[in-house]
Amino acid sequence: MADIKLLHWNIQQFSNNKLNNANRDALINYIAHVVRRTDANIISLLELKNSAVNNILARLVPAINVVKGAAPPNQWRAIGINSQKNNEAYIVLYQLGNNFQTLTPAAGGALPINGLTNQTLTAAGAPGGTLRFNSSLTKSGGRKPFYAAFRTTDTNNNFTIVAYHTMFGFWSGVGVRNIGQLGQSRAIDDAGTTVDMDASLTCGDFNVDFDPAHPGDYNKLMNDVPSSYQTNQLTSLKTFTPPGGYTNPVDYRANAYDNIFYYERIAAPAVNQGNVMDLINDSTTGVGTMSAYAGAFVRGPIQAGHLIVNIPPQDFEDSWHIVRHAISDHLPVYVRADI
Repeated sequence: MADIKLLHWNIQQFSNNKLNNANRDALINYIAHVVRRTDANIISLLELKNSAVNNILARLVPAINVVKGAAPPNQWRAIGINSQKNNEAYIVLYQLGNNFQTLTPAAGGALPINGLTNQTLTAAGAPGGTLRFNSSLTKSGGRKPFYAAFRTTDTNNNFTIVAYHTMFGFWSGVGVRNIGQLGQSRAIDDAGTTVDMDASLTCGDFNVDFDPAHPGDYNKLMNDVPSSYQTNQLTSLKTFTPPGGYTNPVDYRANAYDNIFYYERIAAPAVNQGNVMDLINDSTTGVGTMSAYAGAFVRGPIQAGHLIVNIPPQDFEDSWHIVRHAISDHLPVYVRADI
């Protein structure tokens, strides 16, 4: 049985410009320490620019190895793909030595089974048919979801990580409804042979508010897969704050956009097992354990950085400026699952 610790994070507009400005070392180190804090062994990253992916991984992976105390050689591998929208990639990082490995084709070959998909599940239980993921009114439409298939090395259980960054706008709900019909959440097609999934973790920035009392667009994800939501907390950060800021770090959150949905064949997992890392609280001196790493940032490259009173941040308002404008406007979500 594999102890899966999945971290999902939409790191807003992670481009070469963001990687290479004066806060480059602070940003990479901060992300690496989020990985250490969550003890993740699988990481799903969204909104990395295609042109920056190789450069980001070349700096991020060694930093994660250092903070997690992993000795050489490199303990991480990456699977990624061009999302074919907004010059953005899907990236899944996984750590070696955790009783799971990538699922490779039965016919042989070293390349793992993964890719963009818009297949639904047929009546026969195999992926097939076509789902619409045109979450924006353009010729090419919105992003398709990405899946990566794995197998545990001790129990031979199959599972997928499904990542989906919904396009923001009128068609967002269509994308969220269709991700609940995605075939690769329950089975994959390996050269004409159906391989059932024992579990699946669907993570993403869904850009549709989630309320478990009124699931709406999430109904299919919760019932057709079926999967259980892992958090109902707000995860995106507000764009503006009042003068003086807020006295509660949760007040800096705007919407419940990011989540992880967990499917398990043997029984539905419990809801609300996941965690949202409150970077506003954790980056504030005297409160959180990330304040030392937030203190490495400098004002110059940060949007409205002149409004930051103290670095390291002494209050939630200082932390909000650093986190939202220098790191991401989305908070990371993580969950632990035994597969």
